[in-house]
Formats: sequence, structure tokens, C-alpha cells
Amino acid sequence: MALGYDLAFAAATTAERDEVLAEMRTYLDFMPAHFNYFSYQYNPYAGNHGLTVGASMGLAVIAMWDDVPATEHAALASHMAFGDALVQKCATDILGNDGAYKEGVLYGGWIFRMLAPYAEARLRFDGTDLVADPRFARVAEWLCYETLPEGSGRTNNLNDSPWSTRPLALHNT
Repeated sequence: MALGYDLAFAAATTAERDEVLAEMRTYLDFMPAHFNYFSYQYNPYAGNHGLTVGASMGLAVIAMWDDVPATEHAALASHMAFGDALVQKCATDILGNDGAYKEGVLYGGWIFRMLAPYAEARLRFDGTDLVADPRFARVAEWLCYETLPEGSGRTNNLNDSPWSTRPLALHNT
């Protein structure tokens, strides 16, 4: 929703923009108070879901920041801080010092689907470099290594799929 709003709503009517802003705000207000989201800050729940939710929340805050009254910025900053806590928990607990992603190569690739645009947007928004940690560069190298042709598109069975299904060779992303 945040990406759609940011990329496609410049020409929308005020009513359309307000409707999407209200919907995004509903999600942002809901998530920090509900177990299905705040639990990602704690083990054993930390993982790719938390990072994806956290990055999505941050993208939503950035996308709507200039379109809401300044009186709402404190609440939005609080939601961004919550999202960042989810991103950092995953990075701290799941991303290995050697770059290996502890949930496997498919989830390792999955986290970057939202982290990459959020990290870039955040750098432009307020100068925060969410991926300054050298482990993020190492995980990119690790993902490339894990998907070399010699592996035939197989994965290690690390919470993402069985080795025998060759999901990397068939995966649509």
C-alpha cells in the first residue's frame, strides 16, 4: 500500500488520497498493539516476517509524512521506531556474522524485497543507513553463492523449503 501510494497517487483526487492515508494509518495504529506484530521483537518469533512488517511500516510513514499535518508526525515517528525495532531484531538475531541468513536462502532473499526500498527511502528521508552493518553486504554475497548453477536450484532445508524441490530453480522471483 505504501509503495502504491507513493508511486501512483500523485494524480489522485484529495478524497482518494485521504482514503488511502486513512487505511495506512489504521494499519500503523493497529500493529504495535497486537501480538501478531509486537511478538516479532522477541524470540522465538523474530524472523523474516518482523523485518518485512517493520520495513513496510517505515515505508508507509515515509510515503505519508508530507501529506499529513505536522501534528501527526510524532505518532508517525513512533510507528517508524516500532518498525525499525522489528528490522533490527531480525538483523541482530537472524543475520549471521558470515552473511548466512539463518532462515535459509528463500527467506534471505525475501527480506530484501521490502528492506531494499525501505533502506533507500530511509537514507533519503533522514540519512539513516539501515544497512550500514557489513552483514548486509555479506548476506548479498551469501545469497549469490547459494544460488550458483552448481547447486541446481536446491536450498538448504533451513525453515524455507525441502532440498528436493529445487525451489530456486522454479521460484518465480
